[in-house]
Amino acid sequence: MTILENIPTQVDFQRLLNAIGGDRKIPGIRAEAQWACETVEQLAKPKAIVGIFQIDRIETDTITITSEDISEPVKLEIGKRGVSLLEGANCVQVSFVTLGMKMQSQNDDLQKQDKMLKQYLLDTASILALYHAGRIVDQHAEKIAAVKSWGVSRRLSPGDLRAWALCGQCVLGKLLPVEQIGIEIKTSGLLYPLKTASSLIGIGPGLTSDRVGTICQWCRNQKTCPITLSKLDG
Repeated sequence: MTILENIPTQVDFQRLLNAIGGDRKIPGIRAEAQWACETVEQLAKPKAIVGIFQIDRIETDTITITSEDISEPVKLEIGKRGVSLLEGANCVQVSFVTLGMKMQSQNDDLQKQDKMLKQYLLDTASILALYHAGRIVDQHAEKIAAVKSWGVSRRLSPGDLRAWALCGQCVLGKLLPVEQIGIEIKTSGLLYPLKTASSLIGIGPGLTSDRVGTICQWCRNQKTCPITLSKLDG
């Protein structure tokens, strides 16, 4: 288990404008967007927790993983597509990354004050920052694979693939002491603080990519996704 700290926060002003559909004709939006970028830079404290687990068994729509740090093998119901995307892996990296409670508190304050534009822009800027923090976690898997001359898979997360339900977060959360970086997992699978994400990445000799990919091509929200619109991915 590894904790990654001092992760840089990167939110580009122009990419934030792209993510909200361009420089909209809303009075003061550029100033508010600049405020959102600066607020994320000031308040976000990205941290991640990462663990490597061996793949013990692969079935039609599940994988079973194990490690010295867990008492018994854990089955992950990731669906047929998830299993197919891990083909060639013999281990997986499980991770959680968060922007921290200060960002959550700022969002809550804006909601109480009914400052909808600020909240929307801050939320979008936070998504972009979380993406960058997630790339640091991706690179952790890429480095492990490179040392062994292996490859990495696409990044999978509960709720992203239709067959891997959001409640799968609860199963992943039991694999790592996520509370050490201030993360709480609700019984529904919701991660808190809200700008928190999990991922599962395959690593192994049968994978050929040296860069962690996404599953964006199967996502129903491509046309409205801040990451896609900002041109950060794909």
